[in-house]
Amino acid sequence: METTDTAVMEGEARKHERALKPVHVYPVCLAIRGFLVLNGCASPSEFYQIYRDYKPTTSYPSIVLHFWRLKELGLIRRVGTAPSGHYFDKVFYECVPERLDHQAWRDPKKFREGRVRTPRSPRKGEDNEVADEENGQGEAG
Repeated sequence: METTDTAVMEGEARKHERALKPVHVYPVCLAIRGFLVLNGCASPSEFYQIYRDYKPTTSYPSIVLHFWRLKELGLIRRVGTAPSGHYFDKVFYECVPERLDHQAWRDPKKFREGRVRTPRSPRKGEDNEVADEENGQGEAG
């Protein structure tokens, strides 16, 4: 019996090891993509439990926010829920296969709809012309 239990535990360890490999190398969103691709579907809490071993400073709300942003951009989709024993059900997501190579995986904040870059003000000791050139409002217009 011990060999079976040991084999099962080793199999679980290999499964987690395989799931963790892409996690610690990339920015969080790319780690989420790698985790979802390897596991098929997962909840933010499942990802967080593994990711916090590699980056202990990461908070659960920040992981949930990353999942929300990815969902809003259409990079992941909700595939189901399960009772969690808490107030909210556990929500499971999977990657959208057609969008696995989208640039938004690297920095989803850049791709939010309606995001407008506000022109910066001149810094102390800098005239308006320098700030206007950086803002794209130079004399060429």
